[in-house]
Amino acid sequence: MTTGFPEDLATHSAKWGGDLELVQGAGGNTSAKAGGVLRIKASGKHLADAVVEDIFVDLPIEAAQAMADGAPAPAGLKGGLRPSIETSLHAIIPSPVVVHLHMVDAIAHGVRRDAETALGRALAGLSWGWVPYVKPGPGLAKAVREVVAGRDLDVVVLGNHGILLCGDSCEAIDRLIVEARGRLAAPPRPAALDEGQLAILAERLGLEPARIPQAHLAAAHPENLRFATAGSLYPDHPVFLGRGARVQPPNAPLDPASETALHLVPGVGALLARDLPDTAHQMAACLGLVVSRIPEGADIVALTRAQEDELIDWDAEIYRRNLART
Repeated sequence: MTTGFPEDLATHSAKWGGDLELVQGAGGNTSAKAGGVLRIKASGKHLADAVVEDIFVDLPIEAAQAMADGAPAPAGLKGGLRPSIETSLHAIIPSPVVVHLHMVDAIAHGVRRDAETALGRALAGLSWGWVPYVKPGPGLAKAVREVVAGRDLDVVVLGNHGILLCGDSCEAIDRLIVEARGRLAAPPRPAALDEGQLAILAERLGLEPARIPQAHLAAAHPENLRFATAGSLYPDHPVFLGRGARVQPPNAPLDPASETALHLVPGVGALLARDLPDTAHQMAACLGLVVSRIPEGADIVALTRAQEDELIDWDAEIYRRNLART
């Protein structure tokens, strides 16, 4: 086994992965570099499981970097695992430790039309960069490569996606996370919900109340609802929940043509299709956490239908969905 990797990569990964405001489901990924080798989370694995399961795979850094330009992932990795979709993204950044999180405060900034300006105010004094939305994978790696070229960046915010943190150690990343969260934090708008009515509606419509309380935030305030139904706000949403979310009037039947599994009853709460995996419920919670932090009156940018299609039909994401179901 290659030596020189941080011994605390697994413990820190599990800590970050266990925080719903940083990571949801199998989202996010961590990596470290040593001796010409990249160690990165395997696709579909959960960071929260890093201390109870071997979730990492090793591959040559040069091979991982080549993936940004279309080269296939190396074959024969342990256990038949696939490296993260974002392997090339981690490989092209020179920092010894790179962490990609779906931090809800970063997403709440990154969906705004004035994101770069708002981030400039919040992150002033930090070494940071901005990359507008690009589909995860090689395209995003190339976009980030252009931004980081010749610059020693600690933070890169990804439009409609999350945040990258780069450092020499897991402890350094930990400090960056605290700093970034403090600068980007916005208190969520208060919730006004009716759990009793939600249970009645779930039974009548053949749906299930969201299992994670934060999901109900999306239906708890008119502005939250406006943002939540504007379209998919980040890549994992259409992968696990379908297209965006829809308003479900309390007295109306369920729309059979709906393309989403997430139905929001204004002032009542969030309902999801039955028998969805826990990952889908974490995505619904992420939406509630994000939209409740976007400033009232903000103009936001959602993924286009074409951008949703390229995620929903992508083999790499079908693989992750199948893992989530098992």
